[in-house]
Amino acid sequence: MLKINAGNGSGDFCDGITRRDFIRIGAMGIGGLTMANLLEAEAQAGVGS
Repeated sequence: MLKINAGNGSGDFCDGITRRDFIRIGAMGIGGLTMANLLEAEAQAGVGS
């Protein structure tokens, strides 16, 4: 789920993204890198469907 609201509430960065949204985007990026490494390791080991 990706939900980014560019509102003008408190806690916003200068471009309107909140800290929570910034952390959520970063976590999704890290998760994507981790998933790629996991799939690569499974492919090298011959594990998977």
